[in-house]
Amino acid sequence: MIIFERNDAFYMTEQEHHAEISGDLAHHWLAESDPLSPEAVQACRLHDRAWREPDAAPRWNDRADAPESFLHYPVVPKMIHYSYGIDEVERTSAYAAYLNSLHYTSLTGSDSEAESGFQEKERLRRQRLYPEAPEQAARDLLVMQFTDSLSLFFFMHPHGSTYKNSSHGLTDSTDHAFAENRDITGSWTSADSFELDPTPFHHPFTTELIWRKVLKSDAYERGLTAAFHDAERIRKTIRIS
Repeated sequence: MIIFERNDAFYMTEQEHHAEISGDLAHHWLAESDPLSPEAVQACRLHDRAWREPDAAPRWNDRADAPESFLHYPVVPKMIHYSYGIDEVERTSAYAAYLNSLHYTSLTGSDSEAESGFQEKERLRRQRLYPEAPEQAARDLLVMQFTDSLSLFFFMHPHGSTYKNSSHGLTDSTDHAFAENRDITGSWTSADSFELDPTPFHHPFTTELIWRKVLKSDAYERGLTAAFHDAERIRKTIRIS
């Protein structure tokens, strides 16, 4: 679950919705010069399938006195959901599963038994799916990582903050040829317009962000799951360039 907090409410977004926005970003990536394949775009759209089940019943973090964010989700159940999610993606696309596996293992350490077991299981999966790594996989993974971090930024910093890939990103700006060795930054030029510099998008486009506004009083009185499912949906269409 993606969360940002205000005085009276938690604004919560399911990971799968955030992944849909990642897919929109990927669809427009260098669309006229070096577009991604449909399978790579699909991989970006599906990259957080793993969170469908946990997001359907959000957890409460007693220590933080707030809903459990994906940033602090316990390691053991997270590895189980990661593995299951990639299994589900593989039913749709072997290449999307391959990229998802690379992405999740890049986000996972190896300190615990659960993490090292997940790393080994995914290594074997990738070897089974593609004994030789697809030529375009390294580039597609970079795009997945960038669109993931930018989409997360939209949901977690929707008002006035500046995106700096050097601090918000999962990859180095220098890994992207379009950046020409500059750090990729982005800013809200208005309440509903966001501009990247440099940008991988040839033309502006729009997408819709959705949060559930979970009133704190409702979560405390009725429980988080009930409050979440009944919460008002806040919709915001943004223009990206």
